[in-house]
Amino acid sequence: MNHNDFVARQKHITLDGIAPLPVTVAYTDIGAGPPLLLMHGIPTWSYLYHQVIDRLAETHRVIAPDFIGHGSSDMRDGLDRSLLAQRDMILAFMDALSLPAATLVGHDTGGGVALIMGVENGTRVDRLVLSNIVAYDSWPIDDMIQVGHPGWARKSNEEIRAFFGQWL
Repeated sequence: MNHNDFVARQKHITLDGIAPLPVTVAYTDIGAGPPLLLMHGIPTWSYLYHQVIDRLAETHRVIAPDFIGHGSSDMRDGLDRSLLAQRDMILAFMDALSLPAATLVGHDTGGGVALIMGVENGTRVDRLVLSNIVAYDSWPIDDMIQVGHPGWARKSNEEIRAFFGQWL
């Protein structure tokens, strides 16, 4: 599935109480069965899972949200994009979808969010599947906050390569 078809399939929900203003979260929700919540990392979005969502939906209800500041979710400046803020969004999101608990699949920062939930919100977690996760509490670092800024969509490939090249 290409990214345009993926975006066209996404739903949107507005959540209150997790930021000064309501935030809109884009997500995929397909299939039936035990809920499986897929959480991406930074600077990606739920499209990260596009090749496995349909296959997983054969046996599960697959829910793949875009974190705040990523993908098709709310991208406004000034929104907290920390692991704790994303955890709060996921809890409000689960409440809005009437999900008391789910199996959480987390990659990168999504794994950090899932790990926090497993420790601090264990009753909301049926199982954890973690891959290459961020597992410290000082995330995001300033450079990654910069990458989350909507202005990055206008940067050239050369500018992006130079920015990330300085880390190597």
